[in-house]
Amino acid sequence: MKFRKNMSEKKAISKMVNKSEKAVNVWDVINENFTNISLTCKTLERSIQKLSANTNLMKENLKSQAITSKRIINDTAAKLRETKNNIKKAKINTTSLKRTISVVSDNSKKVPVFPLELPN
Repeated sequence: MKFRKNMSEKKAISKMVNKSEKAVNVWDVINENFTNISLTCKTLERSIQKLSANTNLMKENLKSQAITSKRIINDTAAKLRETKNNIKKAKINTTSLKRTISVVSDNSKKVPVFPLELPN
């Protein structure tokens, strides 16, 4: 984008700046600065687009990690439930075995002891 300049403005500006030996056209300086600003804006825009793309990638990675973590937690919870159930079964089996041992022990006390050798 170029700024408009008319002849009277050009002459006035040239006379003001003409104190040094070379005349500097202020409009050229303004247009050059504007071009530099425009390029800087485009560079910033590209940087913002890259940041946005990186942010989206990070968001996708976090989403993937969250899904993986959730699956691991659910698997761990299922294994803990299974372990808890196995412990309950083991306690029941232990109690049952203790009762059986107790009954066998009581019955062995009631059984008469026969001598090893029977009299002739």
